[in-house]
Amino acid sequence: MEIWGLTKNVELSALRCHGCREAIRLLLVIHMEPAVGIDLEYGGNKPLEDLLAAIDHPGDFCTHRRLFAPMPRLEVEGVGMLSFPVPLAQLRAMLAVAERAPYGKGEDTLVDTSVRDCWQIDASRIRLAGSAWSDTFGGIVADAAQGLGCAAERWLDGWTSPDGRQPPFDEAPLLPGELLPDGALDDVPPDEQWLHESSGNEGVSLERAYRRAAFVIWPRCKTLEVLADSGINGAVDWVAEQLAANDGVGNEQIGQFCERLIRVWPGSRFGYGWRNAPDHKRMLDLLAKNGAEAPVRRFLNDAVLKAYRGAEDHEAIMGVLHLIRPDQVSKFLAKLTKTHFVEKSEHVLALLRRVLERYQPAGVWREPLRECARSAFAAFGTLPLDAKRGDISYMRYQRPDFSAAAIRDLFVIGWRCGLTSEAEQAAGLVIEREALIEPERTLAEILPALHQEDGLPAAPAYAVLWRHATERLLARSETPPAAPQDWRIKTRAGCSCANCKDLRSFCRDPVATTARFAMREGLRAHLEDVVRRADLDIDMKTEKKGRPYTLVCTKNRASYRRRLAEYAEDVDLMDGLAKAVADAASAFEIDLLHQAVAAGRRWEAGSQ
Repeated sequence: MEIWGLTKNVELSALRCHGCREAIRLLLVIHMEPAVGIDLEYGGNKPLEDLLAAIDHPGDFCTHRRLFAPMPRLEVEGVGMLSFPVPLAQLRAMLAVAERAPYGKGEDTLVDTSVRDCWQIDASRIRLAGSAWSDTFGGIVADAAQGLGCAAERWLDGWTSPDGRQPPFDEAPLLPGELLPDGALDDVPPDEQWLHESSGNEGVSLERAYRRAAFVIWPRCKTLEVLADSGINGAVDWVAEQLAANDGVGNEQIGQFCERLIRVWPGSRFGYGWRNAPDHKRMLDLLAKNGAEAPVRRFLNDAVLKAYRGAEDHEAIMGVLHLIRPDQVSKFLAKLTKTHFVEKSEHVLALLRRVLERYQPAGVWREPLRECARSAFAAFGTLPLDAKRGDISYMRYQRPDFSAAAIRDLFVIGWRCGLTSEAEQAAGLVIEREALIEPERTLAEILPALHQEDGLPAAPAYAVLWRHATERLLARSETPPAAPQDWRIKTRAGCSCANCKDLRSFCRDPVATTARFAMREGLRAHLEDVVRRADLDIDMKTEKKGRPYTLVCTKNRASYRRRLAEYAEDVDLMDGLAKAVADAASAFEIDLLHQAVAAGRRWEAGSQ
């Protein structure tokens, strides 16, 4: 029998019922009376005392910094995954699941559109997701706690073992029938309560806090399942403790623990808080220390393949590959590539390259690594893209993540594994799929790096890529861009209304640089929206004199300035291509490239 102590501050309103599990737990709930002699509001609460004693730097009343965060996936129940910018159809769908936003007045929460005329969607219908969002949000919370002077890893509730230790177990759900005596938490007075004034959205609110301690008892043979029910990471830590207690040497019992962990491993990270999300690295580190091949293969195929997280899994994956036979490594990587290449191609290829660099394609690793490389080229050949430029037929939110790094790694892997014909076919697909890979940028950026691979500039695939990138850059920037000769702006933007017609006439005028539109606010907003959506070279400001106000539109040279900046970048890219010439390039092609670079350098010198 395992007996543990659990101290926990809870709000009854936060308790949720969960379905019964096989494990048996018995909670004996005891009311904690504050001790005397300590002049603290939470006197006798040792975790709080330890927290206060651990503060080693002053905290501020607020904390802030700039964060460049990845765009999360935002899903609304009844609407689906949102696109950005949000289209009109999804806006209408959101209105269908929304409700009028209330406001607080004294003790009442009221709805009155004359006071607040907007809509709201309940938070329970909204989910933020994305491969990096949980980690990003966790970092925000940790940084905020640190800035406020409170170490983020000290959340006050926790477990206490019979010997007084505080193991890193996660919070356990209270299941029906597990409380003894039954109803021990019913109708008990709160230890504290707070009455909050009305806020902008709600009326007066009342909060109650209860401090409780409990003995948690379960059969010793069910320890792992009980801990896994509270959070899989706590169960992993417990098995790691058993391994450490055995001097880090695996045995039959620890092997059984690992097998049981794999069986109860969650199928998805969604539904967990950022702190409790299933952690592949923890589990793979444990399996690496245990040193058995079978559990490693099972976990890679049963868990990692289902919820591959890209680069954040790579270090842990690399840490267990030495335990697996080369043919099994090849099978796992081939499945990973087939399953996740579309949405995580850059990460998949980066992992394949790391494996290739550790286990050179020779000896027993030659064919397994060649098979991995073939799987990458096969996956690239089946990406859901049409051949026509701009015609992308992939499903929303499954856009292939094919960056310059991904293209570079694909051809490096193919070259080192001797897949000459596969690489040449892939180069042809690169040319066809300009909607995915921009030749003027992506190819021109990675070709100098590919040129460093010994022998690769002589490969047919390299010649195809180099020639295509060179032709496209020369077509766009062989000579410096000519300055505009007049003030015409080409556009068909706007609708059939009279104001949009006047705007188009103003754009077509070769001489006029300023136009004035005196109109009411709604019409001004319409014109402003037309200009912004079409990205017209027009500055706008509202002149607030007389009635109605006047929207003043002034033409600028923004497009020309952007083109000059683009040309300067193109010259540098052409210079890089001139230094990374394909062996099959003709003297004429090379001479054109050098002339274009020279013209660009003369232009740069003159513009300065």
